[in-house]
Amino acid sequence: MYVCSMKIGKPVIFVFLLLMLAAPDLLAQSAVVSAGSDSVWDRLMQEVVVTATRTLRRKKDAPVLSSVLDRRSIASLPVCALSDALSFQPGLRVEVNCQTCQYSQLRMNGLAGGYSQILINGRPLFSGLMSLYGLEQIPAEWIEKIEVVRGGGSSLYGTSAIGGTVNVITRVPDRNALTLHAQHQRIGGGSNEFRAGAIASILGRSRKAGVSLTYDHRRREAWDAQGDGFSEMPKLRSDLLSAAGWWKPSARLSFDLSLTRMGEHRYGGDMKARGLETAAQAEERDHRTWMGTFSGQWYSSDGWSRLQGYVGWQRLGREHFTGVMPDDPRERWKYLQALPFGESLSQTVQSGLQFDRRLHREGKGRHWLTAGVEFLQERVHDSIPAYGYEVNQQVRDLGVFLQSDWELRPSLSVLTGVRADLHSRLPGRMPVSPRLSLLWKTGGTGRIRISYGEGFRAPQAFDADLHMAFAGGGVSRAFLATGLRPERGRSFSVSYDADHANEYRIFGYTFDLFRTRLRDVFNTVNIGRDAVGEVFEKRNGSGASVFGINAECRVNFNRKIEWEAGATAQRSLLDEPVEPAPGLAKERQFLRTPDWYGFSRFDLSPFGRWKLGISQVLTGSMKVLHLAGGEGIVQDRLIDTPCFLEHHVRLSRTDKFRGDAIQLETFIGIRNLTDARQRDADRGPHRDSNYVYGPGTPRTFFMGIRCRLM
Repeated sequence: MYVCSMKIGKPVIFVFLLLMLAAPDLLAQSAVVSAGSDSVWDRLMQEVVVTATRTLRRKKDAPVLSSVLDRRSIASLPVCALSDALSFQPGLRVEVNCQTCQYSQLRMNGLAGGYSQILINGRPLFSGLMSLYGLEQIPAEWIEKIEVVRGGGSSLYGTSAIGGTVNVITRVPDRNALTLHAQHQRIGGGSNEFRAGAIASILGRSRKAGVSLTYDHRRREAWDAQGDGFSEMPKLRSDLLSAAGWWKPSARLSFDLSLTRMGEHRYGGDMKARGLETAAQAEERDHRTWMGTFSGQWYSSDGWSRLQGYVGWQRLGREHFTGVMPDDPRERWKYLQALPFGESLSQTVQSGLQFDRRLHREGKGRHWLTAGVEFLQERVHDSIPAYGYEVNQQVRDLGVFLQSDWELRPSLSVLTGVRADLHSRLPGRMPVSPRLSLLWKTGGTGRIRISYGEGFRAPQAFDADLHMAFAGGGVSRAFLATGLRPERGRSFSVSYDADHANEYRIFGYTFDLFRTRLRDVFNTVNIGRDAVGEVFEKRNGSGASVFGINAECRVNFNRKIEWEAGATAQRSLLDEPVEPAPGLAKERQFLRTPDWYGFSRFDLSPFGRWKLGISQVLTGSMKVLHLAGGEGIVQDRLIDTPCFLEHHVRLSRTDKFRGDAIQLETFIGIRNLTDARQRDADRGPHRDSNYVYGPGTPRTFFMGIRCRLM
C-alpha cells in the first residue's frame, strides 16, 4: 500500500476499504479503556451543530446529515490551513489545479467547487475570486470547527449549494488565554516553510463580554520538482490579523463583531528570473482581503421566539501578472511593450434577518418555525489589458426562506423548507428551491435520514473561470457563451448511521447513498486558439448525473484511541458526450473527478503526554486533459491518471506546568511519507499548467511548538 506515483489496482483499493471496516473490531480486541470523570458519550454524542437547520441542534437529532471536524481533531492532524483539513471529511476532496500558482478547489460528492457554498461563521463571504486561493489563506489555528452538509439539503443557504455547504466556524473567546505557535517544514528536501502566530482571548470580569485577537504569519520558498528551473509549488508569503468579540448585555440580548485582514503574495514559474520582465513564464499574485461581520440576537422573555440580524462584508483587491515570454524576437518586443499585468476587485455584502418561533409546549415534540430574508450583492472585476481580457460582473440576490423543523414523535422528525430567489442574472424568473428531510430513529442507536433538495447556479463566472492557465506557449481563458441559461440541480440522499456506546467507548458508522441530477449543465468547451492562447467557452449541455455512496466508520475509546475513516465511490456522467479538445474523442465522464477517494486518521494517546497520529488520504484514478506545448508533448491527449495513497505521521508530547495554567506541546512528523505525487508534469516555460493531479505536497518533514497560557 506504500505508493510512489504508481498505479493502484482494484485489489489495493479493496484492501483499503476492508481495513476501514475491519479496524474497529481489531481495536476493540486490543484497546485498554481507562476510566474518566465524563463519559465519551456525553462529550461526543451531545455535540451541537447549526449548519444543518440554521438553528442549534444536537448532531444526532438533526434531520439533515452533517459531519464535524472539531478543534481537537484539527490540532492532531498535520495540517496548516483549511485546504489541508477539508480532506479529512467524508465526501470531500481538495485538489490542486495549477502547476504554476497552485490554487486549490473543493469537490463535494463528485461536484466541482462552483457547486459548493463555503461559509465563514454562517455567512457566504467566499466570492468566486476569493475561492481561488482562499482555502489556503485560512490558517488551521484560527478554526474552531468545520461543519459540512452534503447535497442539496443545504439549499436554504442560497445559490450554488447544490453540492453542499461547508461552514467554517472561527475561534470564539471562552476564557482568558494566550496561545503561541510556531512550525517549520522542509518540503521535498529542498525548500523551507515557516509559520508562526498567536491567539489571545480576554473575558470581562462579569463574563458578559469577550474579545480575541489572532495573528498568523506564513513564509514558504518555491519548490522545483522537475529540476527545470520552474516551480511546482510557488513562493508564498501571507499574513492574517483578526479581531472578534461578543457582548451580552442581558440574558436575552447578545452581539457579535469580527474584522479580519488577510494579505498574501505568491510567485510561481521561472525561479531564475530577476524580475517579471525577464521571466520566461510566471504568475504573481498580490492579495489584500478584508472581511467583517456583525450580528445581534434577541430572545423573547418566554424563550419561544428568537430574532437574528446580521451583516457581512468582504473586499478583495488583487494585482496580478500572468505571462509567458514568446520565443520569436519580434513577438517578444511586443510582449515587453505591454506586459500582462492585471487588476482584480471583488466585493461582497450580505445582510439578513432570521426569525425562529417555537410552536411546541413543554413535554411535547419539538417544533420550530424559521423564516428569513437575505440580500447578497457581489461585484467582481478582473482585467488584463494586454490580453484584451475583462470580467465585469455584478450580482444581486434577494432570497426569502421558510422552514419547519418538527419532531412528530421521539423517533420521527420532519424538516421542510423552501427558498425563493430574485437574482439579477435571471431577469423575469424567480427560482424556487424546496427541501425535505426525514429522520427516523431505529432502536435507539440507528438513524435513517432521507433528504431531497433543489438548487440552481446562475450564469455567472465562478472560481475556475477566473483563473489564467498556461498552455501551448500562451495563456488560456474562459468566457461565458451568449444566452447561457441557469443550471438546475436536484439532490437526493438516503443515509443510515448508528453509534453503539457505553460509558467509555463509541463505535459508529454511516452509509450515505446520494444522487444529484443536473439540468442545463455548464460544460467548459475548448473552442480553439487565438493570438493569446487557448480559448474555452462555458455552454449549456443537456444534463448530467452524479451518484455514489459515502461510507464512514469511527471508534473512540475514552479519547485514548480514536479512529475515523471515510471513503467515497461515485460516478459523474454527462448525458451527452463532449469534446475535451478539438480532435479528441468525445467523453461523458467528468474530467478531474476520481471514482474513488477517501481518508483515515488514527490517534493513539495511552500515556497522557504522548500522542501518535497516523493519517492517510486516498485519491483514485481520473481522466485529465493534457494540452500540447510542453517538452515532448506534440498533441493534445486525455490521460488516465494513477491512484495515490498519502501517509502522514505526527508525534506530539504535551507537558503541563503550574497545574493546567501552562500547556506546552512539541511535535514532529512527516507529511506524504512515501512521496506519492505526480511524476509526469510538464517541463519548461510552455507547459500546460492545468495538467496537474494528485497530492499537492511532496514528502515534507515538520516540527513545531504550541504553548498555551491560561
